[in-house]
Amino acid sequence: MKKRAQIACIFLTIFIITSTLMGCGSKTPGTPPPSDTAVFSLATDPDTLDIQKSSAGTSAAVMELVGGSLLAKDPTTGEIIPYLAKSYKVSDDGKTLTFILKDGIKFHDGTPLTAEDYAWTFTRAMAPETASPVTAVLLAGLVGATATDTKTLVLTLDTPNFYILDSLTLAGYTSPYSKAYMDEKGDDFIARNPMSVGPYIFRQWKTGESIILDRNPDFTWGPAYAPGPRLVQTVEYKIIPDQATVIAALEAGETLMDGVPDSEISRFQDPAKFTIYKTMSQNLYPALAFNLNKEPWNNLVIRQALSTAIDRQSIIDVLLSGNGSPAYGPLPPSIPGYNPKVEDYYNYDKTKALALFGQAGYTPDSTGKLVKDGIQLSFTVLSPAYDFVTPGLQIVQEQLKALGIDMQIETVDPSLLTNRMTEGSYDLVVTGYNYPNAGVLYYYFHSSMLGAGLNSSVNDPQLDTMLVQAQSIMDPVQHKQVVDDIQVYIVENAYWITLVNSEGNLVVSTRVEGAKWSAVLYTMDLSNASIK
Repeated sequence: MKKRAQIACIFLTIFIITSTLMGCGSKTPGTPPPSDTAVFSLATDPDTLDIQKSSAGTSAAVMELVGGSLLAKDPTTGEIIPYLAKSYKVSDDGKTLTFILKDGIKFHDGTPLTAEDYAWTFTRAMAPETASPVTAVLLAGLVGATATDTKTLVLTLDTPNFYILDSLTLAGYTSPYSKAYMDEKGDDFIARNPMSVGPYIFRQWKTGESIILDRNPDFTWGPAYAPGPRLVQTVEYKIIPDQATVIAALEAGETLMDGVPDSEISRFQDPAKFTIYKTMSQNLYPALAFNLNKEPWNNLVIRQALSTAIDRQSIIDVLLSGNGSPAYGPLPPSIPGYNPKVEDYYNYDKTKALALFGQAGYTPDSTGKLVKDGIQLSFTVLSPAYDFVTPGLQIVQEQLKALGIDMQIETVDPSLLTNRMTEGSYDLVVTGYNYPNAGVLYYYFHSSMLGAGLNSSVNDPQLDTMLVQAQSIMDPVQHKQVVDDIQVYIVENAYWITLVNSEGNLVVSTRVEGAKWSAVLYTMDLSNASIK
């Protein structure tokens, strides 16, 4: 259950990865010269490094460094500030955004970034043939991207989008492409060899082994808090699916930063070698999504009964050493807009759960099995094969067994999960995300996201209307009310079973100098870091 820490700016994904360098680095008089190699771990390979076609957080982690974004968030204040843009303005009706690009920005092949490139990038992302699972959704409402000159980019929306500026800080998914380079190399080449304008230049990707990036010495166009270039010469991501191996690599000094469960934290108590940060990320993982198209999960009472039958606090006590709180809603408390009213639903109550099961026709037989028409309530949870997820599922399995319910766990390679979801060949599926705002609810619950690997099976017109309102209402007070209502609606309909809001241990090697935890962004700021 204990998730690995997630330190990239965005992981809109059902997969969990461990860490990436945040920010854009600065080099000022008196700072160290570029240091050698920073090594981090990823739990799985990217699905593709053509970020517009990716739904994997591993891809976003890599492209966060290879690419850049029009805007950024200051790690101290959380304020949205210019990055690749020198300035920007939003029209009074919220439908037109105008960006003036900085001078001197160059792609890694040495050609200049122009507004025409950026306009083409966003137009490609929104094209139906691209079938972008994340970038297109981040740019929801975008109907036009045009360049009025080489430095001026104009984005036109068909409806206001409350989250659009936030989305445009996500370099992992909104990096610019060079149209000329893409035309020359083609989509298949870019999928394995990305090229953009960021602080690091892609070198190589060995599937199942590593991804290596090299410092871009020309990078001087980062945001004001970290203009660049970066100090670390090389960034290497090692693909390490097994958490025990991840922890051993961190302890041995082979990697520099990772999340560590409480059960293993004693190995990192030497302050000369490690610094431990207690963190709560903007993460909800794992959650269990019902297959609403399959019996008996199309029965609301059954979903409510199962949600009430799970003792979340015992999961926290056993696996998290008490470091966390039960999760009942689709947002964690760390995301702005969290509605505490969701905590009034589905508190563990065995008697109530059995009563609800009884309403749906399931009652205990003489052996204690929960049966309907003589058939035991039995189902399988489909999960990615992560060893930090399975223990929590096993606790749930034992809790339900005590009620006479047969729950099985099927683990599959993470790359197969989306296909299984699209096929509908599951009962419940492990899902979740790491995301900075309530806009994530659209991606996981709006019917337009069915088949994209995010929304498993929710097709609810009333909820669709509410989710669209949340995006289009620009007044903060009205927006908050709609987001509150959405959370309660999702919980009342028991579309997901959420389990825990956990507090984690982020362990950073003392070889990393200049690391700072951003309390407002829930991420590690390594923008001025160097390696001993």
